[in-house]
Amino acid sequence: MFSINNDKAVGKDLTKVNKIIFMCSGFTCNKKGGEENIVALRASIKENALEAEVHTIKTLCTGQCESGPTMLVHPDGVWYREMTVSRAERIVTSHVMQGQLLENILFNEGDDGMDPAEVTSSKPACN
Repeated sequence: MFSINNDKAVGKDLTKVNKIIFMCSGFTCNKKGGEENIVALRASIKENALEAEVHTIKTLCTGQCESGPTMLVHPDGVWYREMTVSRAERIVTSHVMQGQLLENILFNEGDDGMDPAEVTSSKPACN
């Protein structure tokens, strides 16, 4: 843990974290409710006293705009698509707390959205 003047801890003790949830906050995902999902996810984490074990990170575009908003649970390597507030809350209560995947909103191998986009410019694929 980092400290300032050795008397105050700063930030979160990441040594206790066992899951990191990456949440897309790119333009398209936010237009589809991404920010509300992030707020709901973080509130559910706090409500279930999981702040020490679960860390959240807002990302820029993840390149999955058509299926957004998206969330990735690490180290599980599980991608969720078409997030809503209730789905974000269920990620905490089902996936994080019980190890049960939300099958109906998973990206699965072979789904169109999981294929990498061809990079044709230095601009992000999504706006």
